[in-house]
Amino acid sequence: MTAIHPLLNPEKQCLARRYEKEKRRLGLIGMFLSFLLILGFYVSGLSSWAARLFPGAAFFYAIFPYGALFLAVLTVFSLPLNFFSGYVHEHRWGFSNQTVKA
Repeated sequence: MTAIHPLLNPEKQCLARRYEKEKRRLGLIGMFLSFLLILGFYVSGLSSWAARLFPGAAFFYAIFPYGALFLAVLTVFSLPLNFFSGYVHEHRWGFSNQTVKA
């Protein structure tokens, strides 16, 4: 382990590196799951179904319901990982004392 600064506590440096490594890993998992969801949205036919919701409407007006549907699906499927990374992980490291209800 290379020291960041000689005046900093080496144990805290090690803990900070572990925390950041876990956060990066969670971020990479989130990106991978988002990619799979986008791919699934396209391959499942949900994308083409949503694109044909308003056949007579101009592209400008049809893109809003399509985007809203896609963002709703993305939000629902990303909630568990967001809860884990934003609540559970932060509590494990003692960086948050917020309750689930709050």
